[in-house]
Amino acid sequence: MCNFKSFGKGILFYLSSSVNPFSYILDKFRSASHCQKLQKITLIVSKHYMKLKELIGSKIIEVKYHYSPSNEYQLQEFYSYILLNNGLIFSFPTYEDESNFDSIESQEYFNNKFKTGSKISNKVKPLIVGQKISNLHFPYFQDEPDDDEKAFIELENGYFISETNYGPQGVSNVDLKIITKEKFNSLIGKDTKFKPLN
Repeated sequence: MCNFKSFGKGILFYLSSSVNPFSYILDKFRSASHCQKLQKITLIVSKHYMKLKELIGSKIIEVKYHYSPSNEYQLQEFYSYILLNNGLIFSFPTYEDESNFDSIESQEYFNNKFKTGSKISNKVKPLIVGQKISNLHFPYFQDEPDDDEKAFIELENGYFISETNYGPQGVSNVDLKIITKEKFNSLIGKDTKFKPLN
């Protein structure tokens, strides 16, 4: 039997404080009993969403990507998706305060992209797969977040990985970027800085 008085207050609190669309969640549990619906919805919307900092220490299990030689703007397009040992899938972030990448909606999107993605080459796979994330470094240009660049993920083996998402055909190399620490340090200049997450 449900305690509707106290349980109802909890539902009102969670519904008013969450940004997730609840039509999706309600559809998921439409066949459940009334009490089960309330209990399951409360568990989902009160879920602790991960911070990017919590990715540090996770191990990369696999990386897949989507590449288009020409998108709607006649540009090459590339996005990669990273599977971790905890089952989470994410893509390279742009800002250090990004969140909700582990939400139901985000994970469904990432899972679909991952399942339909292409595998990275065997040449670069040993440099990434099986490595733990040591840190994330976010690009700044003239002391402002660089919206055109993705963060670099520092791996425990000393390599840094990122990606280039867009570029003109035949001019830019849109792909995964895998560089050494020495090369990463050479990217830092008067206007370009990197802010470590940890």
